[in-house]
Amino acid sequence: MPDSHEFPNDDDAIDKALRIAELQAELAQLTGEALHPHLAEDDEIDPADSWKAGLDAIEADHSMPLYDILQLRRKFIPKPLARIQGSIDLLENLWLLLYALASIRIFIEETDHLSDAELYALLLNKLLPQNSTLLPINSNWNCRYSICDICDEHDPRQTCYLRYYADESMRAEIAHEYPGSPLPPKEEPPYDRDAFLPSF
Repeated sequence: MPDSHEFPNDDDAIDKALRIAELQAELAQLTGEALHPHLAEDDEIDPADSWKAGLDAIEADHSMPLYDILQLRRKFIPKPLARIQGSIDLLENLWLLLYALASIRIFIEETDHLSDAELYALLLNKLLPQNSTLLPINSNWNCRYSICDICDEHDPRQTCYLRYYADESMRAEIAHEYPGSPLPPKEEPPYDRDAFLPSF
């Protein structure tokens, strides 16, 4: 979870995984509900029923801000950025939020270009106010948000994606399709977080 670009040995990765497990337990204690190993609420349910329930919710436009869904489903309220005290407090609250989102089937990706503070601020100010469908519990539907897409929302050149996440094949395809638009230089993201994010 630290904002380090690389991990010098396996012990660091193990320590990071253990800390994530501790945060999962803390989130479960805060919300009063245990988090399953796969994080989301997918008790046995007929796949066809699950699919239909999700479609019905989407068609009925049962939506509300993600912030409200977290409170409704998990009784979870993220700590405001102004109340964060120091890097450890920031780190813990960032990962609590990431796992709280995963527990309602909201999965975050492409975050390695942002520091912990930048990512937490973006989640609070840009992601959580967005409306999302209030899917039935056990619907088995998942939703993925690319943080890079949010950063590129008003950038038709997709600078974030092309700089940090597009592979050479994709960069070549974009360069061929838009020959008049120079690509941003390819860079390695400065942080190493994505490999540890909750996923489905």
